[in-house]
Amino acid sequence: MKSLIEDLQTPKHNLNDFFELTKRVLNYLPDVISETREVNGYLILTSSIAGTIKYARPINKQLFIFKNKDFEREFNKFGNILKTIKRKKFQNPIHEYEIIDKIAYTIQQSVGIGLDFLSNPNSARKHVGNRFEELIRLRASLKTHFD
Repeated sequence: MKSLIEDLQTPKHNLNDFFELTKRVLNYLPDVISETREVNGYLILTSSIAGTIKYARPINKQLFIFKNKDFEREFNKFGNILKTIKRKKFQNPIHEYEIIDKIAYTIQQSVGIGLDFLSNPNSARKHVGNRFEELIRLRASLKTHFD
């Protein structure tokens, strides 16, 4: 298995790749976060390891899912929502949009946070942008993932 930094820097080809990567980052965070501060609804995460202090990008506390169990549960709901979208039968659009927002936000911000803590800033910006483009490109393949 690749190290987490290698995984964060490796292109992703399907939604399951992003799901697994997000779970890895969520498992990693409790081991490295030394301080969490809230500022205007955002969380500022700090990691202090071997005398080096790193900060992660601000995280919207209403959108980011910190616990793996919660992420897995919401991701499964996300899959069901994609199926209903395919059939054009929305059950509870507002609730469904909230789940879609939380899953997309948690996936993308997990990539960013992982890279903020594990790589240098220039590399982090490049890879976060690449992973975001890959995630957006997946929309065409989403129907096959949850069918």
